[in-house]
Amino acid sequence: MTIPGGSLYQLLPGFIDGDGDGYGTGAPIQVCSGNSLPASYSSNNDDCYDQNAGAYPGGGAQTTHRGDGSFDYNCNGIEEKKYTIQVVYDPVTKKCPRSGLVSGIPDCGQTGIVGYDCMVSRPTNVCWCQSAPSYPVQACG
Repeated sequence: MTIPGGSLYQLLPGFIDGDGDGYGTGAPIQVCSGNSLPASYSSNNDDCYDQNAGAYPGGGAQTTHRGDGSFDYNCNGIEEKKYTIQVVYDPVTKKCPRSGLVSGIPDCGQTGIVGYDCMVSRPTNVCWCQSAPSYPVQACG
């Protein structure tokens, strides 16, 4: 439909994008717009949590839950931990990782202890780390 002044408006199918990340949610609605959907709408409904702009398909790992207690920021249904390498002796390679978690793998949002310059102590085959540790918060996506 052309209105006075020459502007063209049309009905476009869209989904509400409450957090502005480009991914919508819910059932499609008809949006009266120009050539494209306005900023608060999306052409898809792929958002898994529409109250946090960091939660969308392909979203990165975060250290705090997204607002509902979940750490699933990439919308795949799994809370994937970023830090997973543990400093544990490998009897096959007879080595230890050069760096990694020395306190077990922490849960999402929890602090871990990462050791550096790790090596095998002989003859006990126990890993130990020389450099000062860091204390990162487990990021999950």
